[in-house]
Amino acid sequence: MASTKHPGVKFVQYDSGRMVVRWRDPLSGKSVQRECQRLGLTNADARRRWALEKVAELRKARALQALGPGTAEPVTVKESQGDYLGGFSNPRTTVSKKPPLASVAEFLGDAGVRVVQDIEPRHLAAWANHVRRPANPHAVGTRNLHLLIVGAWLRWARGLGQLPRCTPEDIKSVLRRQKAPSEPVAVLRPAEVRALLRAAVAHDEHEPVQVAPLVLLLLGSGMRYREGAELVWSEVDAEARAVRLQASRVKTKASRVVDLGVSPSVLELLGAVRLRGAGGGRVFRLTRREAETARGRMVKKYGAPAGWTWHMLRRTCGSALVCAGLLGPGSAFLAAKRLGHGLAVSERHYLGALTDLAPGASIEAALGVETEAKAIVRAVAGVQASARKAN
Repeated sequence: MASTKHPGVKFVQYDSGRMVVRWRDPLSGKSVQRECQRLGLTNADARRRWALEKVAELRKARALQALGPGTAEPVTVKESQGDYLGGFSNPRTTVSKKPPLASVAEFLGDAGVRVVQDIEPRHLAAWANHVRRPANPHAVGTRNLHLLIVGAWLRWARGLGQLPRCTPEDIKSVLRRQKAPSEPVAVLRPAEVRALLRAAVAHDEHEPVQVAPLVLLLLGSGMRYREGAELVWSEVDAEARAVRLQASRVKTKASRVVDLGVSPSVLELLGAVRLRGAGGGRVFRLTRREAETARGRMVKKYGAPAGWTWHMLRRTCGSALVCAGLLGPGSAFLAAKRLGHGLAVSERHYLGALTDLAPGASIEAALGVETEAKAIVRAVAGVQASARKAN
């Protein structure tokens, strides 16, 4: 039996070839052992990298423990979840996390667990098996979302010393997600984009709420709905032909620059909208309820594609950038940066295959919607011109 050791972490290989890793959990004081094969540590380099990360994690946990009792005082599951949710500024994010957290809280309560410090891997495994059961009416994606959200809360609680009986490996192992069917990324085809923009123009001609400018902005920039709807003029850099999103307004809390050089109609649109005045206020005055009502009305009355969503505009933008090669040899990487995600996440969730694109140097040209985009800009400019004449 051979062994290799890092400070606080020991790899042990038995004569049979089986290899395990051992360490002592600083919170519970218990010795922990895991199979290297189950952790994906199948070669010496992977084991070395994992050990270095684990050593740093153990050192940090011991340092936090040395500061004092901290959260040794019992914390109820309800209190812990409330504190966790209080760390999110976006109310929509909080609302989406409540059902999974309520589910595990109820399950723990039925098992007699009221305090976070009393949660054990067996409790989590029982809840996870309940979520993954074949009779669960929720789709696999929803089940996995429940597991993901609860896992995030548990890791947060452990970081505060509230979860001494569960290791990170326990959380990862028992809350493993189910294999979900891999569906293609839903994007709008060029013909659907044309129909959508025409529907937006027709909507604005007959309805009091103007929605076409926001549709064009999100399509050409790839911004999230909230980023576009709450865009302020101080974030628009017309000289640099870019939008500079502040970290405080971005979901991932990482500021980013959205280059508008490949979407000239968006630049023209912002120039037309700016004639309303207000140098430092919001670009649009549209509420989410108004936008959603308009989205449904566009489908029912004006011929917009059924099932289109605001988020679909973001995915269509990224997909057009990559599939038309509008950003050069590094289109995939640069499109991911534009969307505010890593390349792997973007490829999995945002970049779809668009094979029927037209040649051109802009998103509008690639999608074949230059005429429709210009119609929206002209409509906005015409509204502003009429307003100036009236004054």
